[in-house]
Amino acid sequence: MLSNCIKNLLDLKDLNVKSVKNFKNSVEIYAEFPKSEHICPCCGTLTSKIHDHYAQPIKDIPVQFKPTTIFLRKTRYECKSCGKIFYPQNDFIAKYKRKSKRLIYFIVNQLKNNIAASTIAKNVNIDAGFISKILSITNTTLPRVLCIDEFKGNSGQYKY
Repeated sequence: MLSNCIKNLLDLKDLNVKSVKNFKNSVEIYAEFPKSEHICPCCGTLTSKIHDHYAQPIKDIPVQFKPTTIFLRKTRYECKSCGKIFYPQNDFIAKYKRKSKRLIYFIVNQLKNNIAASTIAKNVNIDAGFISKILSITNTTLPRVLCIDEFKGNSGQYKY
């Protein structure tokens, strides 16, 4: 019953919360995904054979205005038919990431409210460079047409 209340309060519906530690300057949540059958990404068969476990620290949205880290116990599964070892897909974190999707949405929402990136970085205990990566434009190609204005204007004694 207590675990359900914590899951609902923290909005961690996909995770089983094992414990919560509330320190003076931070909050640590220990959780894991429930064990179930998953589809192998290689051959498509269902498997529930567990290969091993791995505890991964993941930054999450602040709780009680304190930086929060979820220590997620991830399970790797092994396919019985092809032998492929894989992590199951989830909606909580993106592949190869150490920050939750909720934290990314929280940062973008804070930026919409005209809060400085350095203030956001301090509040959620992340690097300010990560916020600039969220905002960076990945388009590296030039446009098809490039316009250049040839008007000189009043630039004093210098020629254009």
